[in-house]
Amino acid sequence: MPNLRIIYDSAVDRATGVSASNGAAGFPTSNVLNDYKGKVHRSVGTSVSYTFSWADGEPEVIGGVVIPACNLTA
Repeated sequence: MPNLRIIYDSAVDRATGVSASNGAAGFPTSNVLNDYKGKVHRSVGTSVSYTFSWADGEPEVIGGVVIPACNLTA
């Protein structure tokens, strides 16, 4: 598996805030900052943009994006 990458450091765990371009009532955007599979953010429509912020103001280098427990549909 030459393309396997193990991501061990979650930049989202250090995030102090998150916002989304849209969302359904009862599914707050802050739910993406936890590890519980039952607490989710649900978008309205077929696309959503997330913006994360960190307290130190320094840019975070992101090496990959993983969307676990997600039901992406066409």
